[in-house]
Amino acid sequence: MRPEHMVADYLYRRVLTGASVDTNGQAPSDGFMVRYGAFPTVALRSGQHSRLREAITAFVTEHWQAVRQRGDAYFGIWMDQKADVIYLDVSAELTDRDDALNRARRLGERAIYDVALRREIWVQT
Repeated sequence: MRPEHMVADYLYRRVLTGASVDTNGQAPSDGFMVRYGAFPTVALRSGQHSRLREAITAFVTEHWQAVRQRGDAYFGIWMDQKADVIYLDVSAELTDRDDALNRARRLGERAIYDVALRREIWVQT
């Protein structure tokens, strides 16, 4: 199996819990995950969940080389269960919570993810 397909499969299997993974298959160990501004976010609404595996594979394949070249980016997936929306993005791992929240605000993000505590931190606007 090609590495990008392994990463896509990893994300697919973790859609309900959320996950971040780099092109080497490594998950971040601490810090705060926030969207990497140079990459788009894909939002799959409830009617689109049936094509989730295809969407993840297409997203990872499309951005694989750019993420790999950066070396500090992660593919991510998370589900906003209240809104029934699944998000795919490319994220960066920041060590400072305030820096991550400030970046998220600048990018119009709804939340960041605290890796150590395994929970979202909602952005206050």
